Amino acid sequence: MAANLPRPDELQAASPSEPPRGRATIDVSILFPAYNEEAVIAEVIQQSDADLRDSGLRYELLVCDDGSTDRTWEILNELAGRLPELRLLRHEHNQGIMATLGDLYAAAEGQWIYNNSGDGQWRTADVLRMLPLTERHDIVVGRRRKKYYNWQRTVISGMFNILPAILFGTRTYDAGGCKVYPRKIIRELDRLISRGPFREAERLIRAAARGYTIGVTTVEFFPRRAGVARGAKLGLVGLSILDLVRCWWDIIVLRHK
Repeated sequence: MAANLPRPDELQAASPSEPPRGRATIDVSILFPAYNEEAVIAEVIQQSDADLRDSGLRYELLVCDDGSTDRTWEILNELAGRLPELRLLRHEHNQGIMATLGDLYAAAEGQWIYNNSGDGQWRTADVLRMLPLTERHDIVVGRRRKKYYNWQRTVISGMFNILPAILFGTRTYDAGGCKVYPRKIIRELDRLISRGPFREAERLIRAAARGYTIGVTTVEFFPRRAGVARGAKLGLVGLSILDLVRCWWDIIVLRHK
């Protein structure tokens, strides 16, 4: 399969930096933010490795432990001793999902980047369906077939997926879902101003403003088996609203792409 993948260097942006000397080019980086995921992290990583092992892709499983206070870091280190494709990052103190994702995006070495989660709500196997779609689209969004949200979070999620189409003319489909990006687009979009969860939508909006195309496919989304969801906290919702307004002013009024 890897031989048939579109080449990211055929896209509009400048070529990404070369991989470290002496290392083979990595086709895809699978990103996992993790915080207190001791109940599921070993299963998630091992299943991801099994999903990709016979794919023909050169891959890395890149995990950032965001200052976990349980056994997550210990478990990850034990796995790293057995899985050569597993690479670990760690925050000494909890910094939040946006900082964790930012560090993962910055550290990824694959030509393609797939953002997963450490709690098992997405399957890494979906990347094998999403990558071929990059023959027609620069970015592919995995829209969740069903979200296991309460009604408040369902309303909030729907609002933040509708507003980009209204205010920016960009369909983000499911900005909080899994996505496949060429690494060079991640590197090019280095001027994101959102400080909260709206940053994932902002990245798609700015990519579309630069002429990149966004495709979508449906993926399964599984109930959280451990940990606590924090996406609908009032403070994060308020920050997302503020970020949306700031992005509208920056992109639409000031025309900063």
